[in-house]
Amino acid sequence: MRTSRRGVATLAAGIVAAAALAGCGAGNNSQSSRPYTAPNAGAGTLGQLTITDVFLLPPRLPGGDASLHAAVITQGAPDQLVGVSVQSADPVTGTPVTLPAFTSTVLPVPDLSVSAVLPTPPGQVVGPMLTVPNLTTPAGSNVAVTFSFRDAGTLTIAAPVTTPQAAYTGVGS
Repeated sequence: MRTSRRGVATLAAGIVAAAALAGCGAGNNSQSSRPYTAPNAGAGTLGQLTITDVFLLPPRLPGGDASLHAAVITQGAPDQLVGVSVQSADPVTGTPVTLPAFTSTVLPVPDLSVSAVLPTPPGQVVGPMLTVPNLTTPAGSNVAVTFSFRDAGTLTIAAPVTTPQAAYTGVGS
């Protein structure tokens, strides 16, 4: 069997191209190493801050407080979350929250703190719970959540009001 030079060159070019393309997802900025938001949560970016996984759990009992969950990723200098407001609710309690440089700060919902479920990984801290008094928006709707930061400014994100799923049974006030 005789192999042509053009066939060998085509095969070699294909192998080189496949190897080059396989390496495209590697490195410090690969798609799999970037923060992402679950499809049923809000997210946004403000300067060096990325806010992900923003959602609200309504009160478990009538007259109780709703809970706000979010993760704030500080990709530069430290900042401080000085206030949060939610459309159709009274002022949110639980701020201010210090946001260390180059850290992910998780704002958990009651009974579901990250440290209670898993050890807190390096580079992540668990912040306080943020309660949302008198939320009038029903589950299944989106509300505007405005985050106010000392240095970065303000950012408004559309966040869902979700019902507690099996993993969240017993969560909320």
